[in-house]
Amino acid sequence: MQRVVVIVVVFTCIGLFETTQAYLMRARYGSPAYWQILFWQLGPWVYWMFVTPLVLAVGARFPLQGRGWLTNAPVHVALMPAIILPRLMLSTWLGLLAENQYYQRTGFWPVFVELLQFSAHQDVITYAAVLAVGHALSYRDQLKAKALEAAQLQASLVEASLNTLKMQLHPHFLFNTLHTIGVHIRRKDQDASIQMLTDLADMLRMTLDHTDKQKVPLDSEMAFVHRYISIERMRFSDRLVVKTEVSRSAKAALTPVLVVQPLVENAVRHGIAPRARGGKIEIRAQRRADRLALIVEDDGVGLPSDWSLMTTTGVGLANIRDRLQRLYPRDCTFTVGKNESGGTTVRIDIPFEVEEADSR
Repeated sequence: MQRVVVIVVVFTCIGLFETTQAYLMRARYGSPAYWQILFWQLGPWVYWMFVTPLVLAVGARFPLQGRGWLTNAPVHVALMPAIILPRLMLSTWLGLLAENQYYQRTGFWPVFVELLQFSAHQDVITYAAVLAVGHALSYRDQLKAKALEAAQLQASLVEASLNTLKMQLHPHFLFNTLHTIGVHIRRKDQDASIQMLTDLADMLRMTLDHTDKQKVPLDSEMAFVHRYISIERMRFSDRLVVKTEVSRSAKAALTPVLVVQPLVENAVRHGIAPRARGGKIEIRAQRRADRLALIVEDDGVGLPSDWSLMTTTGVGLANIRDRLQRLYPRDCTFTVGKNESGGTTVRIDIPFEVEEADSR
């Protein structure tokens, strides 16, 4: 609606300006009626009000920018005469109705041919101006969309960081960790107690350090994961076995920050913890050509029969799914399913990227 108002106001102002100019020019040779000149001069610009949305729509569908401009140019070359010729005919007809003496003496078709020779360039310029404004508005909308997407990514990153903090400070997790520390203190195992406190402090610090980043090298992400695993090993003792396999080329790959640890936490809490005998978790990262695969696999209790990634209400997996879709639109996969051991396998497949310095 706002765009329609702008179109009406702009062309009305142009029409009134030309009407006043034509009136002052003809006032030297007589006293023409203002309403007649207004009817004659404003009418063609009213015509442009109606065809401007068509030009904008065609410009959006066949833009004269980017690699396809040469292919799209013939569309506009064909459309311009279809718009300009009726406009010139309308202007000729309105001039006759306004009792323009020159138009009446010369006749419709000679005047039309004269306007085609000497006034068509003005309509070409008008068409080009409308097209340019349309491209500018489209470019502005694209910038707004990118800014909005960046803001959404930043909000998602902050939310992920806060969720990770919340999981770390969750009473169940925190109390179990403090209880394990207390057990080691009673056993006078100071080294284990200090190690758990250090790991917990490092996790909190690294979480806060990542709040302004969207992607980090996998090596940095795995350092965070190892802190978490170290704490869980203290709690579960020999009930938890974790195997990590990260290829050398994959260590420098950029990955979404705080994406691996929530997957490992899910494997521990929902796969291994419910089993009395514990279990095993495997974390793998592999580079294949221009793709990076992140895999977290456990041999735990597995998924419920009615579980679905698209309908899950779990904060961690839903957050990871949304961030991957925003960071890699239509260029990533995120799957969760049962494996041969009866446990769960989570796989993320994203483009392989490295920081610019590492690339050089």
